[in-house]
Amino acid sequence: MIHAAGYGDIPALNAIALAAAALFPPGMLPDAVLRECVPAAVLARAVAEGRLWVDRDACRRITGYAFWERIDGAALLAQIDVLPAYGRRGIGTSLVRHILGQAGQAGLPHVYLTTFSTVAWNMPLYRKLGFVCIAAAEQPGFLRKILEDERKRGLEHRVAMRATTADGHA
Repeated sequence: MIHAAGYGDIPALNAIALAAAALFPPGMLPDAVLRECVPAAVLARAVAEGRLWVDRDACRRITGYAFWERIDGAALLAQIDVLPAYGRRGIGTSLVRHILGQAGQAGLPHVYLTTFSTVAWNMPLYRKLGFVCIAAAEQPGFLRKILEDERKRGLEHRVAMRATTADGHA
């Protein structure tokens, strides 16, 4: 079940991200990326602003999380991770739908993201949820900057996607 994250949830989130990163095929992620963690200050700001959401199982254990950022008047799905043991149970789908709803309630017409085009559980999930790939000419400047930064960090086969928010603003 999806809940607003609290400050006490922050220590568990990067462990989930690191576990999820281990699912990628060997060599796909540079070693530095495999060890990357979202800074606690970034997560704390997302908690304070109501942009960080967690899924909990029946024992209240966090099974996944997602947060979004407001950049240049747009919403960016900044991070989403699910514990591998809880994969393929609809947690990621629920988290993305929740973020779409939250961004829509904030008056933002779209949610943007970057993802791998070659990983079976990335782009197909987002397409199923209404995201479409957007060409460089259609990408907001912040998104082009993110893709460039990802390339510099050694990430390949990345695409930008956009979905209309859940409340249907366009």
